[in-house]
Amino acid sequence: MIGLEGAANFLVSLLMQIYQAIYQISEELLGGMPSEYLIIFMFLATATFPAALMYVFVAYRKYIMYLLMFGWFLFILAVILF
Repeated sequence: MIGLEGAANFLVSLLMQIYQAIYQISEELLGGMPSEYLIIFMFLATATFPAALMYVFVAYRKYIMYLLMFGWFLFILAVILF
């Protein structure tokens, strides 16, 4: 067992690899992707997925759900602003 922190770290590193793949594909196909959208995607991924993982394993589910809702609120706000 790697524990909750190890699982969250693994998930974040996996998301970084997905980010790199999306960036490279967008560079080749689209001639570049707006960096704001990539920053928003990475913020959402790193803020949401470890919190969702903790939501499954940790007893304090109510507080982690607040973190998830706050992360999605920031994402929607950033999409509106950009």
